[in-house]
Amino acid sequence: MEFFEDITQIAAQALNKIEKEKMEQQPKTIYEDIFNRVDFGKKVFEEYNHDAAINKMKADILFLDKIMENIEHQLEESENVEVVQEGLSKLIQKIEEQVNAIYEFVNIAPASYKIKAEELNESSIMELENKVDEIIQEYLSNKFYGLTSQQREKLYLESASERAVEMKKKHNLTLEEASQAAIRALILEELIRTIHFPNRVWNRINGLLESNEYSEAFDSQHLQEQVNEYLHQVRRLAEIIALS
Repeated sequence: MEFFEDITQIAAQALNKIEKEKMEQQPKTIYEDIFNRVDFGKKVFEEYNHDAAINKMKADILFLDKIMENIEHQLEESENVEVVQEGLSKLIQKIEEQVNAIYEFVNIAPASYKIKAEELNESSIMELENKVDEIIQEYLSNKFYGLTSQQREKLYLESASERAVEMKKKHNLTLEEASQAAIRALILEELIRTIHFPNRVWNRINGLLESNEYSEAFDSQHLQEQVNEYLHQVRRLAEIIALS
């Protein structure tokens, strides 16, 4: 954990910014009144809280640090290492802010992917790093390495083909390079999204976006814009990693 040791500081800055903005906002009395009268999953999901947000960012940092290992080695050979580091740090900070903002908007406690709060606070760094590595390897096995050729084709052929054409033009790659990078990018996008929003939470957010009742009570358009921007930034990050 060398370059991305500073992600801890990035996460702290993100949380401070969010808390500052929250204090400056006017009380959302109308929304709070509606939320008290209409149950949008409050019995299923714990409500947003600062402690859960901090624990989630700790877990996210561990996952991102592992996922970004290849980039860290690449940066050591780069002539513009400081510029690249700064750009990546800002991108990751922006994504973490977006993730927290979405959880807060839908009033769901930020959820860490397959790591409990007790583990984060009681396990050693080495134990956590080993667990994160196991989780990522299991995910990659389920999504790619453990699949048959037919299963891979069904999952990725169409979407990877479209992405490969785009990446070939954008990054001046050969078709083979673009195809490999496209598959990596697709898998990484889904992995990062799953880390930030485990499927149970992601399904809930999509359910809210599709709910007419929710849109009548809350600004679902703003939520949709937040989600779209988050997915756009994750796509950027996944592509950077896939090309490393």
